[in-house]
Amino acid sequence: MKSVERPDFFKLFFENLAYPVLVLSPDMSVFLINPSFGALFKCLPEKTLQKSVFDTGLKALFNSFHDAESLANFLHSDSGSAIPFEYEEGFNFLSGYYQVNEIGTGAELLYVLEFHETSHGSASSFISNHRLDAFRNVLNASPMGFHLYILRGDGRLVFIGGNPAADKMLKLDHSRYIGKTIEEAFPNLAGTEIPDIYRKIAKEGGIWKTESVEYKDDKIDGAFEVFAFRTLPNHTAVMFLEISERKRIEEEMGYTKNLLESVIDQNPSGIIIADRSDGKWRIGYINKEAKRIFGVDFIGHTVSHDGLGDKSNSVFANIKIYDSTGRLLEPSEFPQHRVFIQGETLEWMDYIVEKAQGKRVNVRISGVPIRAEDKTPVAGMLVLMDTTANVRQQEELKYIGRLLEGVFEHDSTPMLIANYPDGVIIRSNDACRTILGVEDEPSFIGLTLNSIQKSWMDYYIDGNPIPLNDHPLSKALRGTRTEKEIIRIVCKDGAERWAMVDGIPIFDEKGDQLAALIVFPDITDLKLTQDSLRESEQRYKQLFESASDGIAIITGNYFAECNKRFSEILGRPRSEIIGHAPEEFSPAKQPDGMDSVEKAHAFISESLTGEAQYFEWIHSKPNGKLINTEVSLSRYELYGEFYVLAILRDVTDRKKMETALKQSEEQLRQSQKLESIGRLAGGIAHDLNNLLTPILGYSDLLLTAELAADNPIYEIVKNIMEAAERAKSLTQQLLAFGRKQTLQMEVVCINNVVENFIKILDRMLRENITIKTHFAKDLKNIECDVAQIEQVVLNLSINSQDAMPGGGIIVIETKNVYLDEMYAQTHKDVVPGNYVMLCISDTGQGIPTDIQEQVFEPFFTTKRKGEGTGLGLSTVYGIIKQHNGHLWMYSEPGKGTTMKIYFPLVDKDVLDKPKPKPAEVSGKKDKRVLLAEDNTTVREMTAELLKRMGYHVEAADSARNALEIASNSAFDLLLTDVIMPQMTGVELYKMVNEVRPGIKVLYMSGYTDNVIAHHGVLDNGVSFLQKPFTTQDLEEKLNKIFG
Repeated sequence: MKSVERPDFFKLFFENLAYPVLVLSPDMSVFLINPSFGALFKCLPEKTLQKSVFDTGLKALFNSFHDAESLANFLHSDSGSAIPFEYEEGFNFLSGYYQVNEIGTGAELLYVLEFHETSHGSASSFISNHRLDAFRNVLNASPMGFHLYILRGDGRLVFIGGNPAADKMLKLDHSRYIGKTIEEAFPNLAGTEIPDIYRKIAKEGGIWKTESVEYKDDKIDGAFEVFAFRTLPNHTAVMFLEISERKRIEEEMGYTKNLLESVIDQNPSGIIIADRSDGKWRIGYINKEAKRIFGVDFIGHTVSHDGLGDKSNSVFANIKIYDSTGRLLEPSEFPQHRVFIQGETLEWMDYIVEKAQGKRVNVRISGVPIRAEDKTPVAGMLVLMDTTANVRQQEELKYIGRLLEGVFEHDSTPMLIANYPDGVIIRSNDACRTILGVEDEPSFIGLTLNSIQKSWMDYYIDGNPIPLNDHPLSKALRGTRTEKEIIRIVCKDGAERWAMVDGIPIFDEKGDQLAALIVFPDITDLKLTQDSLRESEQRYKQLFESASDGIAIITGNYFAECNKRFSEILGRPRSEIIGHAPEEFSPAKQPDGMDSVEKAHAFISESLTGEAQYFEWIHSKPNGKLINTEVSLSRYELYGEFYVLAILRDVTDRKKMETALKQSEEQLRQSQKLESIGRLAGGIAHDLNNLLTPILGYSDLLLTAELAADNPIYEIVKNIMEAAERAKSLTQQLLAFGRKQTLQMEVVCINNVVENFIKILDRMLRENITIKTHFAKDLKNIECDVAQIEQVVLNLSINSQDAMPGGGIIVIETKNVYLDEMYAQTHKDVVPGNYVMLCISDTGQGIPTDIQEQVFEPFFTTKRKGEGTGLGLSTVYGIIKQHNGHLWMYSEPGKGTTMKIYFPLVDKDVLDKPKPKPAEVSGKKDKRVLLAEDNTTVREMTAELLKRMGYHVEAADSARNALEIASNSAFDLLLTDVIMPQMTGVELYKMVNEVRPGIKVLYMSGYTDNVIAHHGVLDNGVSFLQKPFTTQDLEEKLNKIFG
């Protein structure tokens, strides 16, 4: 920045003052006089300056004071006062007063004495007028602004003039302000102290100087340096200079100075700057770091030739400085003395500074003197670096080095170091010699790998020898690192060792290689253990993969590993399982309704607590098929981490078998239940038939032979007979359910049976019931009792009609089917094989699920009381079972019911039925009948009927009595009950036939109990009369036998 040239206006002003001025130093020597003073008191500056007033002609002015000290005390105490004086020298006599003003402080203090003459001769007046004109000319020509004020008696300070420079500097015409007070002329000064300062100067005299006046209004804007003084009593003269640019430059220079001082002060190095003035070296600057290092702030202190300075008691006396060896230095050897006093240049020397507190600091110091043109040092700077931490670090490094050396030598890990680039071995430890098997050989320090590798051989893990050039040490010498390479070492005695080698090139901080290090710990035991573990792991892996159960490892709710069987069970490759969660292979919900995700996480979390989990789970395959599995979860720990071991077993087939078994057991239970009920029903029917036989027989006898139609009791007997007929029908149904009725089996095509019966069935059903048929064209034949099959179709159709009150469709279908082993396993009464299926379905209301197991039980009905017997489906069940068939029912509420009946097919053809011939009855009077019946009522009623028919009858109440009668008399026919005490009717017939060969037999019974029929089928040539019977039934059977 360009500097502004500043003229010495104050010197010019001082020399041209109209009144005499004497300036004295504190020791009362003359510091300065102006020309007015010299002219008035006839003294020249060269004879007066720097001399005591008491040693010059001016002594006459102060002859009332005996020495300089008394004069100085007086001037100091009377500063600002008007002091009278008289001066006489030769013919020159002067009188007046002088006013004293103090400028500066301390060593810079000056006393300014302004002399004002009140009595003088014409010569003095001439001089004063001459000086005044000269002063006016100087002011008009001066580049400094000038204002002149007069203090009026009323206290107003009035502006009375200014010079051209003021007009130009302030851009004003000052003539317009003459006569105005200072506050009126310059309003912005009204609120400052300046007007009062000017008033005080006008009244009391004195000088006021400042560089801090800033003025700004609509015309004036700037900063000013101001010098105010009194010219005449009650007059104040003001000289000023516009310094805005200089202020700006000074501010910028001050900012730069402050910035530099801040930078230096924050410098991490200590900095001390000293300069020489008045022949003394003084510390002019010291930054924070230097203060911290020395522990004191000695700015302003001097550095003397003894190195301590004139203030050593407070700064240097308690500070000791040692050289790097620890020798205490003399003050003349201090670095500040050597640089500042002796002018030496220090190139970073190490010292130890001991502070006053006794704390030591390691310091590295450099210093440079600054010399004048004559090479004399005039200033100097010291730079200090605290190396305490570095020294401590170096000591620690030395300690670590010794420690590492000990570790290297005694470490159990083999290590070897070779120099770069020649490969000469410079370090090896005992462990190295041990693993190589060369403990008994000389040290190979100073040798190369090539010269020492004769007592052992190194091999790759694959068994090939390692070439010398490819050895990890050789690679490290070429700057290539080898990491954890496993090698096999064969010692000279044949012993083998395994080592894991790290070859490490060693570089300095510049990146230049220094050496090569190989570290090769003995891992022989580890290698053998790993080989053993690898073999064991392989075995376990084989077991893992060949396990019959699925095995998986779970970590964090995800599969981490699984075996082949696990993959097979889920129907997915391992890649689609690993990393996925168990619930991803499951339906959204489990059978219990729980969410699969929530339930799976709960089981896994519970197992991680250490409690094993066992549960059933439904998984889904990619094709959507669901599979039943059994899962066990258990926690195990590996390398400090917990995992979950999952074992999965597919139990889908077992579940199916269990379900089938359960169904079979239920079917067996139901079958046994129905079997028991059947036996009970058969027994009841037998006893009931014995009761009904005389009722029905006697009623029939009364109605046909004894009573006329107009007889009053005819209707009563008729009602009795009708009731007995209904009871007979009921017992027939019970016998059918109990499979105790006698069947008339024949080979038929069931298509024909159903087709012929539909003609009758259609008339028996409501008009809103439609029958549809689907008959197989190649249907196989079966052997059955046609009447019973028709009964089955009728009962099922009636039930379907009842389930469709609003109408509907009955579908009757036939088909050849094969029932396999699987079906037979789930249906205990089925033998695998070929069957003919008769299926009857409806579109009705269906059967409620909770009663489906009861529908085949006798007397079970959902109809209201009096609307059904509850024997319809039980009769169907009994008929089908008696035909060795199988009945399967399926019903959904609201959708209808399907009944599938399976009959064993027969490899027989349908035979044409011979037309029945009219029975020809020979003379009954010649026929003798032996009646064997243990029931008295039945026996008596049957005997009566036979006699009315014209037969000769002998009745026996037991089989033994009948046999005895037969032994004594001949008979044409044995009419015997099948079931009797002591022996059956068949056994009786055999014994009677032995004594009466050729005798005919007619069996009668409530049920056959497999005596004359097997599974309801009569033996060939056997005649049977079902109880209860009427006269007509008995007569038709006898006519058939004797016809």
